[in-house]
Amino acid sequence: MMNIKYTIMAGCLLVMGLASCEMKNEILGKEDGSSEMGLLNLGVAVDAKNNDVQTKADANPGTPESIPSVSATGYIVEISNSTGVYKTLTYDPTNASVELPVDSYTMYAHKPGGPTETDPYYGGSTSFAVKKGEATDVTVTCKMENTKIQLVYSTEMQTSFTSWSITVKAGTRSKVLAYSGTEAFAQPSAFYWMLDEGVKEITVSFVGKNKDNKDIRESRVITKPASAESSDWLGGDALAITMKPGAYDPENPNGLQGIEISAEVTWNGLTDSVDVPVVDDGGDEPEGPVDPSENTVEITLPQNTYTLPDELSKANDAKVTFKAKNGLASLKVIIKPGNDPFAGALAVINGDFNAGVELIGNSEFQSQMGLVVPGITVPEAVGVTEYTFPLGLFFAVLNDPDFGATTDTGHIFKIIATAVGGTESVSEELNIIVK
Repeated sequence: MMNIKYTIMAGCLLVMGLASCEMKNEILGKEDGSSEMGLLNLGVAVDAKNNDVQTKADANPGTPESIPSVSATGYIVEISNSTGVYKTLTYDPTNASVELPVDSYTMYAHKPGGPTETDPYYGGSTSFAVKKGEATDVTVTCKMENTKIQLVYSTEMQTSFTSWSITVKAGTRSKVLAYSGTEAFAQPSAFYWMLDEGVKEITVSFVGKNKDNKDIRESRVITKPASAESSDWLGGDALAITMKPGAYDPENPNGLQGIEISAEVTWNGLTDSVDVPVVDDGGDEPEGPVDPSENTVEITLPQNTYTLPDELSKANDAKVTFKAKNGLASLKVIIKPGNDPFAGALAVINGDFNAGVELIGNSEFQSQMGLVVPGITVPEAVGVTEYTFPLGLFFAVLNDPDFGATTDTGHIFKIIATAVGGTESVSEELNIIVK
């Protein structure tokens, strides 16, 4: 069997039309293209002020704003040049100097792991240049990259309604918050969404029963205020939605006319919350919350992190299976290489692995990646009900001495799946660490 470095070279020749050993070395990351070096002194800070949004009604006048303190220690720093990711490291403020070839770079720092619905995700980028024999000081500030949504129930909610279900929708995202009346009354936790580009409306639908056992059905559309920098809901936006009972019918003091929904938002660069337009949906009354289990993806896997060479024997079992009753609509893979050689190998494969490469129907990915990882396949078309991603096929390749050891987080594979008819995506993050 050919040594892996020649396999990759052959694949690159087929895919990119390369015709020199020098280009092969560039792909493998063995040459940096410059013998002139400089020093980068890097700093990473986290600006968490937009994760502290409170309603004006709850704020105490004269009380200083409470800004969460978030440490950047352990954040992932990706340093890229014109050819792609050049170096990936874990930020340690006590050891933050890096020697780099003279060149122009972009540095992206972010919270370890991928975005989740339960926590803010911080990231930030900046550009800089390294000069021969000089030290360059660069600091990147990470800000919240997802959108925070916090529902706030007034105290009258529990006394006026016996139960309710609230559906929040924004683009392809959807979340149901329910109160059955049997559990302890509590304010819901904030949730965080990475929204698709161009989302301008957030819809809040309420279905509940009042103390008179009558159904109350209301729906509102929330948009950004005119003073906002953009009409799109963006990362860094923090939205607080207050729910309280509507006005009472004078002819029937026990019968509520509806629900009142108000909202306030802060965004990057703003120090105070701003009232948000909330208008009637204008469509049909909500019929009730969508059951999220109807169009979901089930993920099964034996473990998330593998360490090589210790766990090479687990290659056959290192698989992630995605199942969707109604079929898979999308399956994207994000790959963050844990060392330069793998970054170079990925650079010759078409697609943006930082944003995510669609696997379904992507025969080009199958043929190109197959030159590096023989045997890999992709789902043929939208609607397939099951697909298994063979993570173990990468073990032999990434454990080869030509690739070498990785950073502490290793090679990161994040796979994002969406079911046909689904409103939410699910994801699984996998790590291959090479000693």
